[in-house]
Amino acid sequence: MVWAERLTVAWLRLQSRGLLVLGNRRAALARFDRLLAMVPHDRHALASRAHVLAELGEPDAAIAAQRLLLQAHPDDAAALF
Repeated sequence: MVWAERLTVAWLRLQSRGLLVLGNRRAALARFDRLLAMVPHDRHALASRAHVLAELGEPDAAIAAQRLLLQAHPDDAAALF
């Protein structure tokens, strides 16, 4: 990954966290989606996406997102929660 991509990834992570702090879950979800398009197995983005979907009342999408996390990181016990 070149420096410009790394900077974009860092910026998306920062934006997503800030949006969550502000309570703007839909916008944070969009940032997680963009981040995952660049880094498909990003543990934090996968876990956060599943959590946000559950908070938004989208259980089927949250379960699917959690499954992606478990597939990407099967040995990560934290992915089970």
